[in-house]
Order: sequence, then structure tokens, then C-alpha cells
Amino acid sequence: MPITSRTETSIEQTCAACGAHRTIAITDIVARTRGDYSSLELPPCVCGAVEVLLPRAGDDEHPLQGSAAHLHQLVVDEVASRVCKRQLTHKLLDELARWLPPGISIRRTE
Repeated sequence: MPITSRTETSIEQTCAACGAHRTIAITDIVARTRGDYSSLELPPCVCGAVEVLLPRAGDDEHPLQGSAAHLHQLVVDEVASRVCKRQLTHKLLDELARWLPPGISIRRTE
């Protein structure tokens, strides 16, 4: 389910089930919350798969700074802020500016 790029209004995502490349509008992503836990549910793919993104629960730094997993997590956290209409934290804004300047693509290196 890697996110390969993002804009102010959408993300580009690859379906984990069928490999389809999709453009998903931020407005089509649904936030699900239960207590302090939250998740983001993507709209169903044409194959029927429904994928869920998990924003970071705390402020801990990712153990592999600059890795594809770290960049993916930054985008998930950014999307969560937009979907939940929360202010982006200074820490997240700084991380995004450092690791994901506008227009950069996220490359999967596994």
C-alpha cells in the first residue's frame, strides 16, 4: 500500500492487493477514532480491497530516518492532519520540509 506522492488535495497510492495505481482525494479518506487511537480508511480499490493507514501515536522519531518507511509515515501523519482538520505540528512541518519538499516522490527500495 505504498504512497508514492502527495499534493495538497490528494495522494498517489499503490493497492497492496492488486497493484493498481490510484489517485485518492484527501476528502475521500475517512478518519476512524476510538479513544486515543485513530486510523485512516482509504476508499475501496476496484479490486475491493480497503486499506487502512495508521498515523503515529506519539512524537517518537522513526528509527530509520530517510527510509521509505519513514517517508511513508510522514505522509500518513500529514494526511491525518488534513483529514482530521488539525493543525500540523511544528515538528511535523520541520520533518516534512527536511525529508519531503513539495513535489518529491517516495521511492520504495525493498
